[in-house]
Amino acid sequence: MIYGVQMRNSRRGRMAILTLDDGSARVEVVVFGELFHEKRSVVQEDQVIVVKGRIFPDEFSGGLRITADQLMDLAEVRAAHARLLRLCINGQADSAKLKSLLAQYAGGKCHVAIRYRNAQGRMRHSPPRKLQGEGIGAAPRLARGVARREERRSRLLGRRGPRPM
Repeated sequence: MIYGVQMRNSRRGRMAILTLDDGSARVEVVVFGELFHEKRSVVQEDQVIVVKGRIFPDEFSGGLRITADQLMDLAEVRAAHARLLRLCINGQADSAKLKSLLAQYAGGKCHVAIRYRNAQGRMRHSPPRKLQGEGIGAAPRLARGVARREERRSRLLGRRGPRPM
């Protein structure tokens, strides 16, 4: 987490010196020019970030100092590294709304698994093996699959739509 931010001007332009604190120790991270300009919205106190960079001994403090090559907030880390999104849905769920929400993330790397439950029973739907490489791009297909299964279940039970829980 960013504990403190100091702004400075250098020969290479504007830069920031971040003090990171993980509750056990603090370390300074130097963020230069273009990276600082690109990520200045992330460079705020109390912001949780992930830093990829080079570590150097700090002659002045006797500790270590990091020069940042990359900064990511939690949303970027999730987008880059998440592998599975598990959705637990009750009988009140709207499959069309689910489909539209997931469609905006089509083509991503994150798989979607859906667990659906209502008063009549429950079911799980995970990406078929053939979709394993497609990630969240398979989400609209999963939402259609949930809708089809709910329709089939409703026809078998002699009514339309899920019963409220």
